[in-house]
Amino acid sequence: MENRGGAAGNLAADAAAKAQGDGYMLLFAQNGLAISAAALPDLPYSAERDLVPLARWRRRPHILIVGPDFPAKNVQS
Repeated sequence: MENRGGAAGNLAADAAAKAQGDGYMLLFAQNGLAISAAALPDLPYSAERDLVPLARWRRRPHILIVGPDFPAKNVQS
């Protein structure tokens, strides 16, 4: 087990994305990876392309974030 803390999980996600697909690397990730993908366009990995979800660990609340210029102010509009 190796803890790769820092950068909101992006360091660990990058290591997991670049690891060999031999089944020895496992990444416990949070929904911050989705926020990082939207906020940091130059990430060295793509969570959607380079990582494969295996199982849900536990349920957490999620948030929907849009830019301040986006016309909708709630989910209904």
